[in-house]
Amino acid sequence: MNLNFFRSNFPYAVISGTASVAAIVIVQSAAFAVKSSQEIAQYANTITVQVNRPTGVGVGLASDGSGFIIKRDGSTYTVLTCNHVVNPSNGPKPASIRTSDGVSHPINPTSVKSLGTNVKGSNDLALFSFSSDKDYPVAELKSPNQTRLGSKMFVFGYPVNNDLNRIAENRVNEFQEGTIWESKDATLSEGGYSLQYAAQTAGGMSGGPVFDIDGKVIGVHGKADTETEVKELQSGQQVSAGLKPGVSAAVPIEKAIALSGQVGLTGLKIDSSPSTDKPQERMQNPQASSDFLARGLSQQSNSTAAINDFSQAIALDPKSSIAYYNRANTRYKIGDKEGAVADYNEAIRFNPNNAIAYYNRGVVRYYLGDKQGAVADFTVVLRFDPYDVSAYYSRGSILRNLKNAQGAFADFDRVVRLAPNVPHSYFNRALARAMFNDRQGTLADLTQAIALDPKFSRAYISRSLTLRRLGQLPAAIQDLNTVLSYEPNNSIAIYQRGLFRRDSGDRQGAFEDLQRAVNLFQQANDTASYQKAIYVLQRLQSSPATPTPNQPNNGQPSGETAPDVINEPI
Repeated sequence: MNLNFFRSNFPYAVISGTASVAAIVIVQSAAFAVKSSQEIAQYANTITVQVNRPTGVGVGLASDGSGFIIKRDGSTYTVLTCNHVVNPSNGPKPASIRTSDGVSHPINPTSVKSLGTNVKGSNDLALFSFSSDKDYPVAELKSPNQTRLGSKMFVFGYPVNNDLNRIAENRVNEFQEGTIWESKDATLSEGGYSLQYAAQTAGGMSGGPVFDIDGKVIGVHGKADTETEVKELQSGQQVSAGLKPGVSAAVPIEKAIALSGQVGLTGLKIDSSPSTDKPQERMQNPQASSDFLARGLSQQSNSTAAINDFSQAIALDPKSSIAYYNRANTRYKIGDKEGAVADYNEAIRFNPNNAIAYYNRGVVRYYLGDKQGAVADFTVVLRFDPYDVSAYYSRGSILRNLKNAQGAFADFDRVVRLAPNVPHSYFNRALARAMFNDRQGTLADLTQAIALDPKFSRAYISRSLTLRRLGQLPAAIQDLNTVLSYEPNNSIAIYQRGLFRRDSGDRQGAFEDLQRAVNLFQQANDTASYQKAIYVLQRLQSSPATPTPNQPNNGQPSGETAPDVINEPI
């Protein structure tokens, strides 16, 4: 059984307070004695269900997810899952579930209840029911949560794999071992996801159960840093294209228990017995590969020690994809890019479905100058997950750098569709449009970027260039005036305004701006821009004292152009 790691789904913030819950069944000892990972996997399979969208609605929609049975009342089964699974931000709502015996059951549409979404610090949880006369096991929940840093955990679900056509009811379950970790990414905690672990889970596993070492459910999986949640981008933040650490997260089961009680669901099976896991003892005296892996993850501030621990984990388990993956991340952190690529290669060799390893290798390949290799890696990522905004963003940036205008436009057009309220989405699509001289489209995208971010200086500066090429010098100058109203020392805006004033016949204004730009470029040690500004200034000084306005010729500027200020690196 593959106990390496893989990747996951979406998100949201955190419940304030708890609620008293009546009529809960408390069990002091394990009702289903599971200890080994194989036994936990077998048990997980019996309680977990696929959550599927209607058939024939497309590939890889976010509504494909997982869930698990937490109660039976006669022929009615109650399933716990993530709210984003049953109420997706795009695509239709799921219509059916499939149980471990391969039987599909319709979801009772009136039974769907979102939990904790109307309180401050909402939680990404939901309930629904289906009916069956068959006998399916019910999950045993662990409360209170007894996990600590380094505790072992397991996650089970049904990942979507578009590359292998494992979608909808064709999905195959995935069981992964991981280690409880503490992420420093605040956005990962949004939606109540305070239970975090190093495990590369997969899209489609959202809503699946997370188990402790004793086989009790401790959380509802639903989020990872491997994906950019569109809802998180609505604030207009920039899309990040750095390495993805591979941290996943779950909403702790205690929150689900409390919120279920608030909607009248009682009689849940809860185990409060002490955990048999002793993570601190295991990390102090590591024996197994997983122990060294846990200790390596716990000391990321000491890269040398972490690499040594990951190397020990690999020595004990030479096929440990997750150990290679984490050693690669740490090697990149200390600047060893070649070593990082070598480790990502091994992580992929031992787990060809490790999409996050492809993504990170793509990032490192780019910085090593292997642009074609980076494009190939991001293309693989997008076959796994057609909704990965960061992969489109990164690939589009490289394609633009490679002068592939149509490819860059296609990728950034997809980014716009996935993150329609992010200013940089439109900005980058505008840059792609500019490559094939779609000036009206470029102007429209830059205008939308500015509407979303009224202080988006690079968008104003880029729009001013477009307006100049369209012969609209007054509007172009006004855009630069806007930038300088809140960034008075923006050297590029000052330089371009000098050019545009010269073109409009304002010799004195042009001279003042260009002289000031020369000084600012010199102070910033920007030699290329300084030399260009000096050249333009000298030409202006040697020109006739009373020039005629220099109008653009066929929409083109009269000669000089500004430094490249709109090339967006990944």
